[in-house]
Amino acid sequence: MISAREIVSGLYGAFRLAILDRNGVQYFDNSLQGFWHSFFAAVLILPLYIILIALRYGEPGLTQDTFRYVSIEIIAYVMQIVAFPLLMIKLANVFDADKNYYVFIIAYNWASVLQSCFYLPIAMLIIAQVIPEPYAGTISFFAISAILVYVWFITRVALDVSAGIAIAVVGADFFLSIMIRTFSEGMLRGG
Repeated sequence: MISAREIVSGLYGAFRLAILDRNGVQYFDNSLQGFWHSFFAAVLILPLYIILIALRYGEPGLTQDTFRYVSIEIIAYVMQIVAFPLLMIKLANVFDADKNYYVFIIAYNWASVLQSCFYLPIAMLIIAQVIPEPYAGTISFFAISAILVYVWFITRVALDVSAGIAIAVVGADFFLSIMIRTFSEGMLRGG
């Protein structure tokens, strides 16, 4: 069982990385146990995600079958959590960064809580049409850009790779996320 101290430490490390402090990685438990515990971040994000999918339910063009809708969203959520760490097993090997795999995934997982706390409220405001349509795209673009820079910094520091390799890793993560979202959207739209 993960302790409150480990959660706070993980989130603080993610915060330190968000303010571009390379020493943020020192706050993570870089053991195998710390690696597995870092996936608890998904539990912390889940309430925000549930609110987001509840706001989207009933959106024109999406399935009106509640079971299908919830099932697809849950499967997509789990895929988002496990797909990138699985891909990174191979990429870390290709980039000769195997020794830093655990610390990178630990940092990546804890950082996902901060990213979600930053972006999901924006997405909710857009879905609820509180943010007017003309501004929604611009605000989303800048928010996603900030997140990509954050993930790039985490990749550079935690994986200890060059700037170019960090860009490739962030690109792979972004592409994988788009693929999962596109597949789930297709399923939600009855495809």
